[in-house]
Amino acid sequence: MAPKNPPDPAPKKDAATPAEDKSFFKTPRGEAVVVFFLFLLFLASVMMAGLYCTLWAERRSFFSGVKQIRNFVEGYDPSSVGVDDLEILAVAQGLADELLNSTLRNDEIKSDIDKITELLKDPQWKMHNRASYYFSNEKQSWEESRKYCIKKKTSLISVSNGEEQDFINNEGAKFKKHFWIGLRKNNKKLNGLEWLDGSAVLEVFWDTEMKQPSASPDDNCVYITQKCRHRYCWRDAACWHKMSFICKKAPDQKWER
Repeated sequence: MAPKNPPDPAPKKDAATPAEDKSFFKTPRGEAVVVFFLFLLFLASVMMAGLYCTLWAERRSFFSGVKQIRNFVEGYDPSSVGVDDLEILAVAQGLADELLNSTLRNDEIKSDIDKITELLKDPQWKMHNRASYYFSNEKQSWEESRKYCIKKKTSLISVSNGEEQDFINNEGAKFKKHFWIGLRKNNKKLNGLEWLDGSAVLEVFWDTEMKQPSASPDDNCVYITQKCRHRYCWRDAACWHKMSFICKKAPDQKWER
């Protein structure tokens, strides 16, 4: 019996045949990823270019603005000629702050003028030396009068000199009333009196023809009478008496500068 032929050996791969390239980026999915990233790169480049153009335009605008500011500042203040941009901007900021403060101040002045104008429409309000005076129709005790004036953002009047005393005498006489003023007795103070605002009583205007001030221990608050000789109209009375009164609103100190 003839021997069987052995099976043919497996064919050998040709060493020259290249191995199959199974790289991810050669697949359709890999190619899509590459295209996507290339698109993102392109989009980022466009955005960067746009941002650069915007920043360049803003830079040109900034330096143009600085130049205009410099021209203004140097025209306003010749000593600023030749200083660097930072100093120019500092001077400009100072001028802007000054202008803003002036504007706000003017607004405040206008507001105060409007308030005073509105007050003067009321015949009970009078003006003297930039101060406002309210001659009340109401009758209150001395303490109630003090509180009433405070509610009106004023104070029961303190008389600073003879000229002011003449003014309240003349105006008070027109109303034909007695008026409380912000004066009361205090034996520990100069002339035995004190003003509500704490100022010293340097000059007195007692109605001496009526033997004022009285010796009564109860008559501790002071009023002016409508009937007096010259400016000497002060009289004293018990503080619980009901009388009209005079409130005073002094000029605002911020406008005294």
